[in-house]
Amino acid sequence: MGVLDALGVRGRGETTRYECRNCGRELTADAEACSGCGSGEIAHYEF
Repeated sequence: MGVLDALGVRGRGETTRYECRNCGRELTADAEACSGCGSGEIAHYEF
């Protein structure tokens, strides 16, 4: 059993998350910079 299976993520469709690499704030897909700290380092995760 994989980690995603254990968390119950599989089978629910794809989930995408954007967050600031500097402060961890969740961002929208079209954000060019963090609204909290101003960093342009944005992480994109697909589950």
